[in-house]
Amino acid sequence: MMSESIKAIAPALVAAQKAFKPVAQSGMNPHLRSKYSTIADYLNAINAALWANDLFLSQSVSKSEIGISVTTKIIHKSGEWIESEACVLPVEKPNAQAVGSAISYARRYSLAAFLGIAAGTEDDDGAAASKTAPTKASPAEAARAAKAKVTEADPF
Repeated sequence: MMSESIKAIAPALVAAQKAFKPVAQSGMNPHLRSKYSTIADYLNAINAALWANDLFLSQSVSKSEIGISVTTKIIHKSGEWIESEACVLPVEKPNAQAVGSAISYARRYSLAAFLGIAAGTEDDDGAAASKTAPTKASPAEAARAAKAKVTEADPF
């Protein structure tokens, strides 16, 4: 969805995207001994460029039939805006850890897809979510990962 006009926000987004920094991978998954990008890593890579181009980022979280839903919206100082489709993820267990983990994944995935940014070279966090071993894992690590139920400890 978007505002009626995007004449001001479109060039601002182009300029911002040109200035995005690489996304760090400061998170560590101890189960798979691999790194991933936290929501803070994503925000650190994009916020300065968004602000320099008079853009504001908003992410709203809501409950969905299967879990949680995150919608990402960029608003320009002109009042023009562009909003993503909802990123909906299931919540496996009814506890704060599972809800927080689903929110973290959804915020990062929605933000990355919406702004066209990628993090690092490893998709280990995604591998953990799909319960498959990361590409850099040894055979022994892959076997352990396949047997273990991995839950992310990211508080965002």
